[in-house]
Amino acid sequence: MKSIPEPTVTEIAAILPPPSYPASVLLVPAAPSRMPCDAEFRPWLRNCLARLGVSSRQIALAADLSSNSVSHYLRAPDRSISLCNAHTIMCKVHEIAEKQSVTLPGIGGRNV
Repeated sequence: MKSIPEPTVTEIAAILPPPSYPASVLLVPAAPSRMPCDAEFRPWLRNCLARLGVSSRQIALAADLSSNSVSHYLRAPDRSISLCNAHTIMCKVHEIAEKQSVTLPGIGGRNV
């Protein structure tokens, strides 16, 4: 059986419509190679929200989560968050920081 070659990035880009967002918005940070544990992520998120002047409700809604999911996560040390939601929240935080020209702190001793 003959295998079909995988398309190249250039071939894929040629068929995609032009982006409706500026390139800087499309270059959101990728998921970290190691997702920080709740003990690292929770204080980082609190610190970022304070620096950006954004409420937990605002970031939850921006990430298409229920309005109180982030505040429940931040208040309850026994509560966890899915990797997908953590990544979405992290991307929204970075997006807002870029718009406000705010530098975010590192997470778990490394930059994000």
